[in-house]
Amino acid sequence: HPQVQLDQVYASALEDAAKLPKAEYAKLIEGMLKSLKSEEGELLTSKERKAELEDAAKSAGCKAAVSSEAIETVGGFIFRSETIDRDFRFETIMQRVREQSLVQVYQSMFNA
Repeated sequence: HPQVQLDQVYASALEDAAKLPKAEYAKLIEGMLKSLKSEEGELLTSKERKAELEDAAKSAGCKAAVSSEAIETVGGFIFRSETIDRDFRFETIMQRVREQSLVQVYQSMFNA
């Protein structure tokens, strides 16, 4: 069944993302932060990844501060401000990609 196979692929990809070495992780997060560079607000991540988020935010020139509040995530972050909340946690990103993939798989199966 395509859904089971996709679930396994995405679970494996999430595990790999969670195990990224510090330097690679910081570079990835820095790229994700670029769209928020000028936004005022706060960034939240897990206590295990806080230092990397601080380094990435500094390198990206982010105005947002890294919160001392920790969240449950294998990686990534949440951005909060007075006007917007954006979820950049790896789990959320992987879920969105998985859902899009399922739609494409089913469309190709039934529209072929």
